[in-house]
Amino acid sequence: MTAAPPPDVLERLNIRAGEALGGRVNRHWRVTCSGAPLVLRRWAAGRADVEYERALRAQVAALGWPAARDVSEIVENDGPAGRGAAHRQRRGPGAC
Repeated sequence: MTAAPPPDVLERLNIRAGEALGGRVNRHWRVTCSGAPLVLRRWAAGRADVEYERALRAQVAALGWPAARDVSEIVENDGPAGRGAAHRQRRGPGAC
């Protein structure tokens, strides 16, 4: 079972938590922002790994392949579950 996202991350990203989607290492939740459905992803890795994955996903999307689109900045947090970075993602057009 995946615990709820840290409250400070929800506040900083202006989102409301929904259902946990799981994840063995990286965690994912359905969230909403102004009613728009999004996915919150929390990495167990450091910021450099997060930035690499974001850049890779942007390159894949630029080729016309389906890829989740980042719709927020990276938010770093230290909490009971350990250090992590999170951001909002969306598939398809629009953003909160």
